[in-house]
Amino acid sequence: MRGIILLLLFVITLPSQVFAAELSIRPFLVDVTMVPRESKTETILIQNEFDNRNATVYATVNEITVGTDGEIQEFVTPVMTDRTNTATSWIEISRGRIVIPPNESAEVPLKISTHPYAKPGEYHVFVGFVSASKRYIAEETAMRGDAEGVIVKITVGDERIDAMRIISTQVERIVSREDERRVEITI
Repeated sequence: MRGIILLLLFVITLPSQVFAAELSIRPFLVDVTMVPRESKTETILIQNEFDNRNATVYATVNEITVGTDGEIQEFVTPVMTDRTNTATSWIEISRGRIVIPPNESAEVPLKISTHPYAKPGEYHVFVGFVSASKRYIAEETAMRGDAEGVIVKITVGDERIDAMRIISTQVERIVSREDERRVEITI
């Protein structure tokens, strides 16, 4: 009985592991430099390398932290607070089921629209593509780091310009002598 259960577990989990190896996703990295309120569209190519069956995948978008060596350190739990520094809210991609016929590919548009008040800095997002029967399973798989996908690096430049303008000045006394014509403004 125990052998049958192990065999069933093996047969059930094997297709999802084999399926992940049969997808080819390009590019590996999308690296963009943007300013607040800017939009850019990139294209992700997903290749189904199966000879005899459709590939059905779901796209997931996850915030990540990246180490100095460029390797993913952790997947950040999603939050819905401050969208000025939450890059996942800047990403638009089809969240529906993507079906790719055998030995064919699909182009998936990835639109990045930075927040109008985005804080300058570097942001990292992982767009995963997971084979699963339900969306929530795909999201859990991606959060564990078991998904193929694309790393999106968004660098928001500091475009602020500091300026000051003096609208008016007032001298409290009448200046009549040559040596009293100097006016000082301290800021």
